[in-house]
Amino acid sequence: AGPAARRVENRVVGADANVVCVRTESVSSKPAISVDRRVVCVNVDSSAVVFDEALPAPGLYVPRTDVAFNAGRLAYIRPTDQGLSVTSVQVVGKAVTP
Repeated sequence: AGPAARRVENRVVGADANVVCVRTESVSSKPAISVDRRVVCVNVDSSAVVFDEALPAPGLYVPRTDVAFNAGRLAYIRPTDQGLSVTSVQVVGKAVTP
């Protein structure tokens, strides 16, 4: 068995002042398909991670836009058994500890 095949995709979802937010997706296909999705916000002046949250793997339907960042507010959606969950958080340019 060879090394795991991996595909990584990063998409900038927005920027405000000194903070940039990126949606990351990493797909591995060996031994089984797995998807790791996150939204990460970084202070570009200090390189500090100011927000880092796991996102669910894509399901049967993935909306065109599931993460947005504007005016210092990050919003993202995820499906749940009870319906669509919308999370909105203020992101400030200071480091966070996971």
